[in-house]
Amino acid sequence: PYEDLLRPLTEDERATLKRSIKRHGVCQPVIVDEEFNVIDGANRVRIAKEVGIQTVAYHRWDGTLTPEEKRTLAIELNDARRHLKPGERKA
Repeated sequence: PYEDLLRPLTEDERATLKRSIKRHGVCQPVIVDEEFNVIDGANRVRIAKEVGIQTVAYHRWDGTLTPEEKRTLAIELNDARRHLKPGERKA
């Protein structure tokens, strides 16, 4: 429910991430909520499946976050890593 909050990865970003996952696996744990909805890491999960990785490390929040806090967390974690243009960041 959170992966549409930011723009999709560009082809270059996706290719770079895929090369990294093929070479090193998924190094950063995926963040999920108490119902295993992915808050952060949907691209990593999707690409891991594509390259045949069946198990990915994750951190599960215990239900202490409200839906709005989960949304904010998803945005902040992605924004911190992505090279967003000012207009993309504002949106």
